[in-house]
Amino acid sequence: MKLRLRLPVSALTFAALLGSAAAENPVPTANDPKPVRGTRPPPPAVVFPAVSPMIELHLPFVSWSELLSYYGLLIEKKIVQDGLIAGNTKLEIPGPVTRTKAAELIAEKFFAEGFSLVDTAPDTVLAMGLSKNARGAGIPVLTKREELPEQLRVVTFVFRFQHRNPAEIQNLFQRYAPPHLYSNFLLDPASRTLAVTESSRVIRSLLRYAEELDVPAAKAAE
Repeated sequence: MKLRLRLPVSALTFAALLGSAAAENPVPTANDPKPVRGTRPPPPAVVFPAVSPMIELHLPFVSWSELLSYYGLLIEKKIVQDGLIAGNTKLEIPGPVTRTKAAELIAEKFFAEGFSLVDTAPDTVLAMGLSKNARGAGIPVLTKREELPEQLRVVTFVFRFQHRNPAEIQNLFQRYAPPHLYSNFLLDPASRTLAVTESSRVIRSLLRYAEELDVPAAKAAE
């Protein structure tokens, strides 16, 4: 004699629901592809403004490498980047600026983040990352104010003093200029010179400072 198992209506309804859910949401197996977690859509392509006399810098998301390549177009020079330049940044300046000013702002942005730029040839600029010391890149050695580059660069400038002790000047310079990875002071007491490796902007400031410091003792005491 066969026994028939009678289930309550509620139990039958529950079993039907389970079967429907299993059909719609099958149990994953080892052969099923695993879902990729944390994926994000790629960032939008960067659209740089055309190189023209007036430029609007609206770059909410741009890689350092792309920004440097655009900088090369603005100054009409080749940009050589070392392998340590990576990551992204943004640069948004309200209103149009001249082409020269746009290039200046990009260089300032680069230095502000700890990178450095060195002129290695009349038509070539070396861009160096955070852990690279620009002193190993053949920094130009300058002796005249008019030799300083118009754009922001790392340079070595040789100061020559007539009245003050160069060692005293060096001590004052080091207090005045905040140190960077590339900063360096090389004193030669015999020739009364002090070679300073710094950004061209800091060198210009030190030149003005030196004019106030290198005066005869009697005049300095006044």
